[in-house]
Amino acid sequence: MPQKRAAVGRPGTKSKASALAVRLQSFGPTAAQLRALEERLPTHPRVRKYLSKTRYRLLGTKLIEPSEDPKTRKPVAGTKYRTTFYDYTNNRSIIVSGDLRRPQSAEVEESASQPLPSAEEFEEAAQIAMGHSELASLVQQYELRPYPPMPPLLLDELPDGRIERTINVGLIPRTGMKGHEIVAVNMIRNTVTRFAPSERGRAPLTSAAHNPICGQAYSAQATTNSGGGSAWVTVKQGGATVWKFLLVRPSGSSGTNGSGVELRFVDTRGSACSTGHTFQF
Repeated sequence: MPQKRAAVGRPGTKSKASALAVRLQSFGPTAAQLRALEERLPTHPRVRKYLSKTRYRLLGTKLIEPSEDPKTRKPVAGTKYRTTFYDYTNNRSIIVSGDLRRPQSAEVEESASQPLPSAEEFEEAAQIAMGHSELASLVQQYELRPYPPMPPLLLDELPDGRIERTINVGLIPRTGMKGHEIVAVNMIRNTVTRFAPSERGRAPLTSAAHNPICGQAYSAQATTNSGGGSAWVTVKQGGATVWKFLLVRPSGSSGTNGSGVELRFVDTRGSACSTGHTFQF
């Protein structure tokens, strides 16, 4: 992330002393570096052993926080990562761990865990749902649009205890609620399950499709599951530092699944709010 400066003056004045200058300075691995890593990993000998001749998808990369207590240390850029692929051929997660400073250090493990879908995986599931023979005419009739419902995954166990990768897809009309339902798309078999009508509408037991319960309409904006792209933000006024903090994008935040924008190591007018404290938005 290149350094940037922006000056913001008060409306109607030309006083340089009152102008705010904002400076951004990249910190730690960038999103571009993580994308380059994700492009290389499938060719790594240890990773290729698991992914060769399979149908798989990259779900995302997460930087691993340094193990030191953040309240007592200076900020240290993390270089360790965890990248997750999903192998549809063998119905398993493939998790690759390593250090960006040592490209050949990758360690690979397989898991029965069901990680959250990436935006690209959800889009594929939505296309499968809207092309389903029973749903295609309803999509056209009610102008149904896909959206990611809660919960995002259907975790029903098979008789042998396995869980096949199945993504819930909501289909909601542009106006009103008629035609609204939630379907389950099995990514292993490329099949769609519609649920019987109930008091929750046509939806899994853990979801509801009978009314707009809460939240804003789905904006279909692009998101990422790869957590690079932190930056120091310094705000000055008249030569004096007003604010300085480390800005962390949502995909790199400390929440379980990316909680939101975080401000770390916040310092205001030379006085730390509390060293190492994190503010989430």
